Amino acid sequence: MEQELWLVEVRLPNTGMEPWLLLMDSEVESKASAVRVFTTYRRDGPVEDSFKFIKECLGWEAVQVMELEAVRMMVALGWVAAGCRYDLGVTLAWAEVCVLARLGGWVPHKDRKPGKLTLTRGLRRLLEMLTTEAFLLAYLKEHGSFPPKIAAF
Repeated sequence: MEQELWLVEVRLPNTGMEPWLLLMDSEVESKASAVRVFTTYRRDGPVEDSFKFIKECLGWEAVQVMELEAVRMMVALGWVAAGCRYDLGVTLAWAEVCVLARLGGWVPHKDRKPGKLTLTRGLRRLLEMLTTEAFLLAYLKEHGSFPPKIAAF
C-alpha cells in the first residue's frame, strides 16, 4: 500500500526567515490547518532537541548500574538542564539549575548564564558521582567491606 506524502511550505511574513518545509503524511487543506501544523512543529522542536541533548550529551550508558531512584533523579535533572538550555520555562531561579551549573564550573555572574556545555559538564559530574556511589554500595552489599587500600580513602 502506497502512502501519500505532502510537502507544506510555510512562509512567515514580515520576519525575514527562510520558509519552513514540512514533510507530512496527512493532507493540509486550508490555511488554518497549515497554521496548526506549523505551530505543532514549532512547539515540539525544542522538546525534540531536549531529547537529543539528554540522549547524546549525558552518557546514559553509565546509568545501568544505578538504582531506580537514582535513575529517576538523573532523568529529572537532565530535563532541568535541557529545559534551561531550550527555554522550556526553566531558569536560574531553580536551585537545581544553579547546582548543575556550579558543578559544571560556572561562576555566577549577572550578565553570563551557564550554557549547554557547562550544564552538560555538571550533569556528567553528578552522574559520575551517583554511578560511583551505586557501584560502591553494591560492592559493599556483596563483599561486606572494601579492600584495605580502597577503604583507606
